[in-house]
Amino acid sequence: MRPRVFALVLFVMVVAGCSGDKSAQIEKHLSDLQSDDAVTRREAVIALGDMGADAAPAVLALSRMLNDKNDDIRVAVCQALGKIGPDAGPALKALEKAQKGDPDDSVKAAAAEAIQKIKGK
Repeated sequence: MRPRVFALVLFVMVVAGCSGDKSAQIEKHLSDLQSDDAVTRREAVIALGDMGADAAPAVLALSRMLNDKNDDIRVAVCQALGKIGPDAGPALKALEKAQKGDPDDSVKAAAAEAIQKIKGK
């Protein structure tokens, strides 16, 4: 194969591999949010947050996770929504509710930080 063609083929392979099938990843993580296992739920939340704005389709599901019984998961949800950024706008009301009324101070602080990130401040 000629070097220029090889470079083009390699580039396409890298780009295709990097983009992956994000919708399949999101679907798996959304499914994991329903797990009875707190570790599985937390890992799914973190994975969605690590996807950044690509995880925007999961914002509403993540918002519902702000009602999880586990404080660490609620903190992780706030952090994930903050990483999604402005695309997490639909979660603002749930985050504001958490900031004002969550029984855990670390959740309140994480919600405040997420609100700032989503609003771009």
